[in-house]
Amino acid sequence: MNLFSKISLLVCAAILSFSALASDYTFTGRIDQITNQKVIMSDGAELKMPYFDPVRNVTVMIDGRKNSLTTLTGVGYVDNAAITLDNSNVVKKIVVLEMNQ
Repeated sequence: MNLFSKISLLVCAAILSFSALASDYTFTGRIDQITNQKVIMSDGAELKMPYFDPVRNVTVMIDGRKNSLTTLTGVGYVDNAAITLDNSNVVKKIVVLEMNQ
């Protein structure tokens, strides 16, 4: 391997490691309000929903089963949920951990 090949290999490895840092982020919290446009957390933080077809693009898990986003928007809140955001801070997945109705 010549020097150019080694340097290009190191650059590719560095780019891949930095792209791994920009992956999905998951946190837990209480959802005070949920609509097709946004999710409002109990601390007032607003999370964006996908612009195009959020009902199809957001995965909702309740008791280990996949559900529709309309199930949660009908209830309007979740006591404890794990929310996964993509690297653009758009909601990808909501896992309901606790929901007292």
